[in-house]
Amino acid sequence: MTIISQPTQVRASRVPTLAHGLHFEDIQYKYFRREHELILTLRGVEDQQVVAVTRGEAEFALVDESPLLVLCARFGIAVPWVASPFCWHHTPSKERVLPPAPGSEDEARIQMQILLVEAEDKTIRASRCVTFSLDFTRALNEAIREQARLPFDPRGQERSHEKLRRRCPTPESMVAYAAARTPGFP
Repeated sequence: MTIISQPTQVRASRVPTLAHGLHFEDIQYKYFRREHELILTLRGVEDQQVVAVTRGEAEFALVDESPLLVLCARFGIAVPWVASPFCWHHTPSKERVLPPAPGSEDEARIQMQILLVEAEDKTIRASRCVTFSLDFTRALNEAIREQARLPFDPRGQERSHEKLRRRCPTPESMVAYAAARTPGFP
């Protein structure tokens, strides 16, 4: 199994994290160099969370509040719905590669690496790779391409974030509002 980022180089998030429930220190969805990664940083990782992330039922949802994108995920019952905003413009420019267009020669279902990191010592406690459905892949890729086309407006991003937070104060409520959902396939 390939780990996209190095364990000691878990990058700091540049947009507010929407974490509820467990003691998440950070939740980061990243897209860079056509790779997708979800890093869940949790204080006091327990065996049940490790099992849930490595082998539990995985489900994902996309909230598209242009210009804001939020990826929601859950793993069994031990890791309930969490949400991570994504901003194309916060990705270093040398790592930005637009996702493939629907029907293009290089289009393929997204494979995403998931890491569960212990906040205390930054060790990776669980790792897993899942594949998204083609419909979800296309929805996420199009949302990223659309965000990349828009000029970066930090205030607009924050306004969208606050508007979404008022309407959907929890990850569960965001999922109910999601534009697309998919299970994570092995």
